[in-house]
Amino acid sequence: MNPDNKNEILELLAEGKITATEAIELLAGMKTDAPQESTFPEMKANEASGETDDAIAVEEFKSNVSKPAADPFQIKITEDDLSPSKKNVESPRWLKIRVRDLDTGRNKVNISLPLGIVGFGLGLARRFGSDFDDEYNVYEMWQMVKEGERGVLVDVEDEDDNEHVQIYID
Repeated sequence: MNPDNKNEILELLAEGKITATEAIELLAGMKTDAPQESTFPEMKANEASGETDDAIAVEEFKSNVSKPAADPFQIKITEDDLSPSKKNVESPRWLKIRVRDLDTGRNKVNISLPLGIVGFGLGLARRFGSDFDDEYNVYEMWQMVKEGERGVLVDVEDEDDNEHVQIYID
């Protein structure tokens, strides 16, 4: 690709004389065709004589440069795009832990942890901590978090201490 032609296209784009799509088409066509200097003799003659008609130059570029086979901005809609999915919903960001006294109904503990810190902590625990007895369930819960699942992970009522423990992702 001739750097002068590339610069001319970019200058025309910067001046607003061609659109970004036209510039992409011209640049992509130049890569595939690799035009020689003799491809644009009229433009060279106009530049030498001092005439600069940018509209003619753009049309000459368009006519001398082949268009790419596929439109780079073509949108392909698939079946996944038509059905609502969890990917379109904002992903959860917090792991919340709540311990409530069943007698009074008041919260003893109410903690919100960013999921990034939770992931970091699980990584450290897995590497340096003791072995998880139920490692498969921890891995399964973390996969749910990574996939963007929301909801309750743990919901336990301790009758001995009269407490209700909830761990959930929000």
